[in-house]
Amino acid sequence: MPDDLKKSILFTKSESKRLGRRIKELQQEQNKIENSKKNLEKRKKVLQIKIAKKNALIDDLSKKYNEKHMLKFGDIIDLKILDALEPTKQVLEMREKFKEEEKASILRVEKSKQQL
Repeated sequence: MPDDLKKSILFTKSESKRLGRRIKELQQEQNKIENSKKNLEKRKKVLQIKIAKKNALIDDLSKKYNEKHMLKFGDIIDLKILDALEPTKQVLEMREKFKEEEKASILRVEKSKQQL
């Protein structure tokens, strides 16, 4: 044993065993974490493959959809634009009011013609 123990660490036998057990526990935890990481990486690859297949399917269906639109309309038309072109409730109500006023004015014209 050295004469000067200032730079040394002294462990008892029980502390040394406890540190040995703790080292084994940490190694086991590290192994579990590595296994978990490997499993997650495998799952990530599987999910990326699924995503790629789904994107390919979406692309294929989009192409078919666009082809049908081309056959129907001769051009690709955004359905949102068509929905925007559809008259709103307010416009439909105004058209109805206009038709009623038009009928009423026609009746007034016919009455005035009969009075003459």
